[in-house]
Amino acid sequence: MPLRRSHQKSRLGCLPCKKRHIKCGEEVPICRNCNNRRVQCIYKSSHAQIEYVSNGSSPDIRSQAPTPGPSAACFCGHVCPNASPTNVTRTEELHLYAHYISSASCTMSNGSNDLRIWQNVIPEEAVQHEFLVDGLLSLSSLHFAEQNPASRLHYTEIAMIYQNSALNGYKKTLNNISSKNRGAIFAFSVLLNVLVIAFPNVCPTSADSSHEESVVLLIELLQGLQIILQTPNVFQEELAKYEPFVSRYRRATEPLKPGGHVANALSSLRARADCHADNIERHTAYLSGIESLEVAFRSIQNDPEYLGHILGWPVTVRAKLLVLFKQRDPMAILIFIHYGVLLLHARHRWWAKNTGICLIESLAQYVTSNHPDWTGTTQWARTQAGMAVQQDGD
Repeated sequence: MPLRRSHQKSRLGCLPCKKRHIKCGEEVPICRNCNNRRVQCIYKSSHAQIEYVSNGSSPDIRSQAPTPGPSAACFCGHVCPNASPTNVTRTEELHLYAHYISSASCTMSNGSNDLRIWQNVIPEEAVQHEFLVDGLLSLSSLHFAEQNPASRLHYTEIAMIYQNSALNGYKKTLNNISSKNRGAIFAFSVLLNVLVIAFPNVCPTSADSSHEESVVLLIELLQGLQIILQTPNVFQEELAKYEPFVSRYRRATEPLKPGGHVANALSSLRARADCHADNIERHTAYLSGIESLEVAFRSIQNDPEYLGHILGWPVTVRAKLLVLFKQRDPMAILIFIHYGVLLLHARHRWWAKNTGICLIESLAQYVTSNHPDWTGTTQWARTQAGMAVQQDGD
């Protein structure tokens, strides 16, 4: 048997390749491995920035392009042998901004107060922070791609370019948080939540794990938001303009526990977690995730149109729970399966239409195959997913 060829380790690889423990080719904006698996490619380091600096050129978003060849052509599962590098013109940027104001922003709001923030407050904030501009244009491009199938590949490529540029700026800003940028970081974190969930929905792929990987990447990328949320009086002072977001979020947390069949399901989940009470760190991580689910489900029961707790749940996930999930711990996976049920309540939004169903099915299949004695614990979530499919088909 031939020896496996060794490779030089690099810290610049994308997150999906690191998770799979394989060498990343580090192509930008989409590495070849992610292209072949047709999953979202996200770099944790400032990979694109390093490459442009080494080439002595400016990382202007309008001149940035996907790697030539099949990576751009096959990202969404469409075969375009002659796909050429995408160049974003000023006219296209203006078109995307207009589309954001007139259409995409409306899909983010939960009422008139929210809409004012998305159409006025956040664009005004973005004037001072280029990474937030890139985030808005990425969202607009992705929404336009979802609405226009004939142009889907082109606008998804543009959305990915803007998202990667935005992430580079976002991560740099997290290293220097101040009163001047907390608002932009908070706004982008909400945008990022939607963007990461949306990509697998706009570009359906053959990779069953794409939704699962998106959730993992999202939780990792939102860790920096905790620093801002823990700042005393931050929403009374620096983030006062975002108070409509927070006030509705706070009202939704009381009472804390849901009712009906959801309460029964979460009670069973908690009982299962209590079987691991001998390991305090692990048990605490489980209970933290379950308690956050209880709050979120109660919010949905009280205010079905408000999605704040659905978007907010990834921010509440403790580092230990995420580690257990990545290690394929069955209890952690079961908690994330119940998060999939929570995501079913957002399926009427274009950016989350299939996420809950796909997350439940892929994770439940893993549990059934690798932990047969846990199969019954996934039944409630699978039933909810099946009912959602049936309702949407009627």
